[in-house]
This record gives sequence, C-alpha cells and structure tokens, in this order.
Amino acid sequence: MNQPIYAQDKHSPKLQDTSNTGLWFDRFFNQYQKGWSLDAQGEKPKTQFLENIVGDSNSKKVGNPDQLKSYQERTQKLASAQANNSIDFMGVFENDWHFVTGMGNPHPVENGITWHPTLATPYLPASSVKGMVRAFMEQEMEDQGISDKDIERIFGSTDQSGSVIFFDATPTEPVTLTIDVITPHMGDWYAKGTENDSVGKASAVPADWHAPVPSQFLVCKGITLFFAVAPRRAHSEQDFKDSGFVWDALKDALEWIGAGAKTSVGYGYFLKDDGFTYDLQQSKEQARKESRSEGEAYLEDMEVMFKTGNQAPGGELHAKVKEALESSSTWSTQEQAQLVKLAEKVGKAMYPKSQNYKKKFKTLLDKQPHLKSLLS
Repeated sequence: MNQPIYAQDKHSPKLQDTSNTGLWFDRFFNQYQKGWSLDAQGEKPKTQFLENIVGDSNSKKVGNPDQLKSYQERTQKLASAQANNSIDFMGVFENDWHFVTGMGNPHPVENGITWHPTLATPYLPASSVKGMVRAFMEQEMEDQGISDKDIERIFGSTDQSGSVIFFDATPTEPVTLTIDVITPHMGDWYAKGTENDSVGKASAVPADWHAPVPSQFLVCKGITLFFAVAPRRAHSEQDFKDSGFVWDALKDALEWIGAGAKTSVGYGYFLKDDGFTYDLQQSKEQARKESRSEGEAYLEDMEVMFKTGNQAPGGELHAKVKEALESSSTWSTQEQAQLVKLAEKVGKAMYPKSQNYKKKFKTLLDKQPHLKSLLS
C-alpha cells in the first residue's frame, strides 16, 4: 500500500468532541501523502494536525469530569487503605503555566505527549513521579543526611521492591490543551553534524547563520494533578516513616525542580492546593461521624461538652446525660460501661462539694435496670 486508506477513499474522519483525543493523537495522524511522505510539505502537515486537535481558539479541554473524579476517588481509597486509612500522603498540586511529559515519544509531529490509556488526558506516570523524587533526594543527599542505603531501601533495587508505592498523577478536572512552539536554530547540525561527509560544510556547523525552523507541539495549560504515595507494608513503621519522608520530598521537588519535560524553561512547576487537603480531612471526619453507633455518638458529644466546661446542673450536658441514660438499652455493654463512668464523672463535676452526687445519679440509674450492675 503506497498511500493511507483515508487518502485512497477520499474520506478524512474528523476528531469529535466525544472522541478519545489521546488515541487519536497516538494512532491517527492523518496528514500523510502518497508514499507516506511529509518532507515535501515541511512543517505544514504537522501544524495542521495539531490545529485540528485544539481548534481555532488554540485551546481544547479533554477528559470527562465524572470519570476523572471517579478515578481520583478510587486512587484515594486505595492509597488510604494501604496507609491504614491515613490521608497524609496524598494531595492536589496546581501548575500555573505549562506542563508536558513524553515529548520523546515517537510521533510524526516529532514531539509526543504521554496520554492516560483510559482517561484520555495527559498525566504523569508513577514511574516518572518516582524518578523525579529520587533525583531530588539524590541531589539533596548530603544536606538531608540521606545515605545510599536509604535510597535503595526506599526506591528498591533489582533484588527487592522499595518501601514506598508511587501512584500515577492524574488530572482532577478536564485538561486544557494548547500549542506551543520550539525553534531549533541548527537543525542540520543536530541531524547530520556527526556524519563524515558533513565535516567542514557550513550547513552542518553550529553557527548563527542557520535559519530557525519553528516546530509546534501540544502542551497542557494550567493542569491540576492528584499525587499519592503509600507504604508498601501497611504495618511497617519504617515504611510509614519512609512514606512521610518521600511525601515531603515530592512536595519540594514539584516546587523546586519541576515534573515532566522542559523544566529548564519554566514548565512543570507545581504548588500544593491546601484547600483540597482541608476538604479531604473534613470529608473523612464527616464520614467517620456518620458511621458511629448511637452510643459512640452520644459518648463523643458528651466528652466534648464536658471538656468545654458545660457542667452546670440542669444545663445542656446534664440534659444530654439523662437522655443518654434513657436511650442506652440497645448500646453495647462496653458503651454502657463508658456511659456509667462518664455519668459519675459529670456528677462529681456538677456537685463538687456534695457527697451525694452518686446518690443523685443512682436515682437515675435505678430507672435503667440494664445499667444498675455497672454502677461502681
């Protein structure tokens, strides 16, 4: 076959809004001419292909919000479960300019980009996250007191797995794609400078007389990524310690050395979104409260009220204790025992000068036969 099918049939499919943009980019470069050649037209077919993706506005959002949210929630649950329900080793980081990774991937436009296989968005693979953190830690070894043995334990070797698990960094919301430009000035020298027959030729010498050749490529604009790490062994104190150390290094690495390609010109720098961490903590606390039994809820609320000094006779805490005593018949034996102890503690605080506080609460307990045997 000397020409593409779409050229033979005079039918060129168009990228739809619902299409998997990553699959289209990787597998359907539709600008080849007869003989599968691009050379005769220079950069025009490559530019046309990229412009078809981003549109006339040079801006296109990719990724389904619901799918991205679902994927992030599953990763959160997995990382949290591996860390004994801790949320200390995960977070959202924001990039305020451009981000790209996978530029070295082979592609007809010369500069590739790494796409998530199912989310159809650019992302930072776990292997890249791991490499970035390792590079940063090795750079800071002397100042941080990190040894080669620590590096091998954390990141692993050919003989063993590392003590920390790294997860893919995926977008938290649809990603905006745009086109950026790189302008090599000495293309012939890069391509042919080492060939024997090029020695001494002006076209293969790195000098300022070469005409620049702009080359366009896709980048992500202002991407927000969810990062997570976790201890490999959930009950290992050392793995937990290493995870905390790696998480701190990851935050510093994203801020100071960046992730992905072209960090030397300002790409790929991220700052942590503390609002996400707060919301996650609040969500976890709300879920914990909703999962409490009636007894646990009463006991926790009364402890909080007691510690805040709400101990006046006839006050809110007094009424809460009476309500709990009357409602405790279905509680577990352990919760009932805790309630009796708390009731005695509250009574003593309410009547500090009276020796009859036990008598006062015994009167209440007499009305609750299931609690009488627990009174000390």
